Amino acid sequence: MDNYRFINSENKVSNQVIKRLPRYYGILKDLENKGEVKISSSQLARLAGTTASQIRQDFSVFGAFGQQGFGYSIKNLIAGINDIIGIKLQHKAILVGAGNIGKALLNHLDFSANGFNLVGAFDTSPDLIGTTVNEIKIRPLSELESFCKINGVHTAVICVPKEAAIELVSKLYDINVYNFLNFSDYDIKMAYPDANVETVRLGNSLMCLCYMVTNFR
Repeated sequence: MDNYRFINSENKVSNQVIKRLPRYYGILKDLENKGEVKISSSQLARLAGTTASQIRQDFSVFGAFGQQGFGYSIKNLIAGINDIIGIKLQHKAILVGAGNIGKALLNHLDFSANGFNLVGAFDTSPDLIGTTVNEIKIRPLSELESFCKINGVHTAVICVPKEAAIELVSKLYDINVYNFLNFSDYDIKMAYPDANVETVRLGNSLMCLCYMVTNFR
């Protein structure tokens, strides 16, 4: 039997640990789908590209320990990480900017599997307003404030240019939307230090790849 359990940590968990949890979660889900039931810290470390010590250290932050010599139950680890991240809570979210990037996210990003219930999308384009993408209706930006208040939305995916994002985030922050998945070049965290922000800069990632192509051929 497994002799461990997940507990809420009283100490602030580092961003590095938080960023590794989804990686572990994805690996474990794949293994579960293949019928695997147990995994050791060394096996998980090899698949995750880290060390067994790091795996054990990360899990110990939340009070999780595998039985010596028996490893971890994959099912229990998945359930534990699910609880830690809060995936089952399905936080309500909206998307603003249904252009190329926004539309791609609406069509291909599984919000539910990652802890969010996407309840609405907004844009300023007359050609997009009123249309539906993957069962999500595109609404005019003029309805943003009332929609968020009525539906209790506190999270927004920002898919607009920097200039538009500055005014948009200010409006959202004023109506108690303070969690952002940011695809713009606007530094939301700098302007709003108490906001929760995850910024995706595709250009930076491409530049890093360019460095690797240039230097490691």
